[in-house]
Amino acid sequence: MHGRICSAWADVPSVLKDKIQWTFAPISTEQASGDWLSWNAAGKLPQQDGVLHVSVTEADGSSRTPLLESDALDLRPNACGPGDMVVLSRSTTSDNRLSVWRLNTVTRNPAVVVRERRSG
Repeated sequence: MHGRICSAWADVPSVLKDKIQWTFAPISTEQASGDWLSWNAAGKLPQQDGVLHVSVTEADGSSRTPLLESDALDLRPNACGPGDMVVLSRSTTSDNRLSVWRLNTVTRNPAVVVRERRSG
């Protein structure tokens, strides 16, 4: 038996009553998406997929765009501050060290905020 994870969205009425007809729609039909999901102030969804890459989509899951290009493992993108800002953890395959990155999902100007230090 295999489990299935599904992230979905629905229009929510401004007044919640006891007899609401909910209509949910999946954010993605891809097998490896939606392992981690956040919602930023601009209404976009930064998300991590099952192979540890991050992307951003519209609120309904359309227009998926990778946030960072490389062979690094990107983890847990979280909305941060106003507009399109996101923070995430990243581990490159060359040194296997975690670092925290900040970037704007529109301009794609990444900046390292914190690097893991190794003793010795």
